[in-house]
Amino acid sequence: MMSEVDGELSWWVYPPTMYPWRALAGVVVLSLVVIFLSFYAGGPAVGVVGGAVIFFVLNGFFLPTSYKLNDEGLTWRRLIFRFKRPWSYFRCYYADRFGVMVTPGHRPNRLDPWRGVNLWFGPAEDDDPSGKLKTNRERVLAFIDRHVKPYCTQVDHRDMLG
Repeated sequence: MMSEVDGELSWWVYPPTMYPWRALAGVVVLSLVVIFLSFYAGGPAVGVVGGAVIFFVLNGFFLPTSYKLNDEGLTWRRLIFRFKRPWSYFRCYYADRFGVMVTPGHRPNRLDPWRGVNLWFGPAEDDDPSGKLKTNRERVLAFIDRHVKPYCTQVDHRDMLG
């Protein structure tokens, strides 16, 4: 569900419902890691701890998350945790087909998963009879673009000239 009221955009997303095959693959891989660690790397306690660590790392996919964008900044909630960052914290953003990464760096960096915020696109409000998944991508990117500049790659003009 997504709503936009008075300069505020909010929605929640639960990725396993949007991407069930990816969720199934994640559960299978997590289970295989727990089994491997339990039988070949030190026993059931190691398997449980290893599985908990992997689940913690992947919690953004396995747990529902709500997002709220307003003129002051970005707020997101996952389980009992609530995080908030002002727009002044972020310097650029870049998007893929699943979501948008808003980062404090001037360009994409390997530290972005820890410093930045990855927002999953949520389902669009209108249903598509074709069965294709429609997301709120355009609305989210338009809102973020009002506060943060997009990352644009440098163009090498030698490639364009031949």
